[in-house]
Amino acid sequence: MASKRAARQRIARYGFTALMAVALSIVMVLPGLSVLTRMGEDLTLPFIAKAERPASPVALIVIDEATHRSPPFSETPEVAWTPRIAAVLNAVGAAGPQVVGLDMVYPTSLDSPAFLPGFDKPLLEAFASLGRANRLVLAEVRFSDQTLTPYPAQKIAAGEDNIRPVTMAPDADGVIRSYPVTAPREFGEGVETFAAEVAERAGRKPTRPFLIDFRRPASEIPAFRLSDLHHCLEAGDLRPFDSFKGKVVLVGVSLDVEDRHRAANRFTADNQPKVRSLACGPATAATTPKRATTPGLLIHAHAVDTVMRASAPAPIGAMGGAALSFVLFLGLGAVYASFRKGIGLVALVLFAGGVFALAVFALGGGTLTPWPQWIIGGIVLFAAVYAFRFRVEERVKRELARSFGRNLSPSLVQLLAEDPKSVKLGGEHRQAAVMFTDLEGFTGFAERNADNPEKIVAKLNALFARINDIIEDHGGYVDKFVGDGLMAVWGAPLPNAKPAAAAAKAALAISDAFDAMAIQAAAQDETPMRIRIGLSFGTVLAGNIGAARRFDYTVLGDPPNRAARLQEACKTYDVGVLADGEFVGALDGAFEARMVARAVLRGSSETIEVWTVLRPSSGEGGA
Repeated sequence: MASKRAARQRIARYGFTALMAVALSIVMVLPGLSVLTRMGEDLTLPFIAKAERPASPVALIVIDEATHRSPPFSETPEVAWTPRIAAVLNAVGAAGPQVVGLDMVYPTSLDSPAFLPGFDKPLLEAFASLGRANRLVLAEVRFSDQTLTPYPAQKIAAGEDNIRPVTMAPDADGVIRSYPVTAPREFGEGVETFAAEVAERAGRKPTRPFLIDFRRPASEIPAFRLSDLHHCLEAGDLRPFDSFKGKVVLVGVSLDVEDRHRAANRFTADNQPKVRSLACGPATAATTPKRATTPGLLIHAHAVDTVMRASAPAPIGAMGGAALSFVLFLGLGAVYASFRKGIGLVALVLFAGGVFALAVFALGGGTLTPWPQWIIGGIVLFAAVYAFRFRVEERVKRELARSFGRNLSPSLVQLLAEDPKSVKLGGEHRQAAVMFTDLEGFTGFAERNADNPEKIVAKLNALFARINDIIEDHGGYVDKFVGDGLMAVWGAPLPNAKPAAAAAKAALAISDAFDAMAIQAAAQDETPMRIRIGLSFGTVLAGNIGAARRFDYTVLGDPPNRAARLQEACKTYDVGVLADGEFVGALDGAFEARMVARAVLRGSSETIEVWTVLRPSSGEGGA
């Protein structure tokens, strides 16, 4: 019955684990949790191995702090830079780019009757030239209630159809990981966004919002400083402009405080434009230190690069994600269901490291995995399975406590509770040592004190308590009390590597204790008591024996019968401890023993060797 109950408990435990794996696998791929998958990308990007990639189709012209500090740009306000910007744009246009995008807006101009009429003519001509060739996209910035657009003359020169909004699409946590393809206009119309339009002009039209591929380090996107290019023009050196041939060229700011955003690459070391030094320009810093924010210009560049190379990372599909999640959770849950919490916790840590490594590997191939959900699911599974096990196993522990609480020491009951598998309540065969004891002289003591039953019981309980303590100290347990004797067992319910040796040590310790009590009784003119001990060893049937509503754990077989008869034979041979040959053989020479006789015990027809155990052999101490 108990074995069937244990089997049902195992089935319930593993069944619950499987159901939890199914439920968590479904939850992991719910659309509402996709933001966790994208957040996981931020943490895996720094660990992506460097890979050989085609050269980026994008090149940058940046207006950075060094540009603002370099003459002649440092000598005039930015609104007065338009002739110099026009000269650079003309040189870029002559180099043959696919398209030029200006991620910068000049809403005002010095070109007016009140200031400097015709001042912006070079810039307007450059816009008109690139616009007519369909190679120009200007930016406009849309706020919640207004739009910042280029100066009207610039819009006319470039063409209204060449202006697109630089719209960003941050996730709920404010981090930019994806790029929108369209942005709303008045009356609900949609218009292509800046990077989407630039990519379409270059021959690749995105059809839906996409995840930006931030796996390419920023340093792989060539970047040049506006002031350096201008200096090269003044020096008559057009070689740097060859870098823009066939490229998508984006022009914009890369300043410390302007147009900066938190992006998915914020944890990577290479997340800022790396400006290339030009021989014709002044000596300036070629690199920008890592920052937590990324210039908007670089985000647009990554977006265009993603579209041009069709390299947008893709989340794992719902069906594939659910199937993989189920396999992972089922394997982890099997560990939880099979081992203790300590091992389960180690498995959880290894699981977290494993799925993170899997996520890094998968992202290297362009696939996003829901590894944050997997780790969260692993934690939830840990809590659920061990809570279920606690509920079930506490019931088993209570059953063990009821079965053994009055027979075993608290420490042994605790060991059984911690490892219920160590005992089968339904019955099993064990190699065990059995001891029977009887108090010689107690009958006379009881007769002398027949009018004082309290004294008789107190004396018997005191003697049993001393014997019981010695037995428990030596790893045994008292199976039952029979009159003024008892039966003790080693090797069941808890396994014992050397049950005979433990029983022999206990027997000698009990004999020594009674010898000491005898000396004390003689000193007090009391009749001393002696104890007779029978020991046997062999295979026993151990388990719960009794009726359906009343049973006890005990052992059955030849060893208990022989031990009882050997205890009786102690009186015949006038020795305190007798053991059979099987018991002495199981001692493996650890104790000195002497054969007393070959005898047929009461109730048996077989002749056996009867031994007395004397003392531990040299090197074997009593415990």
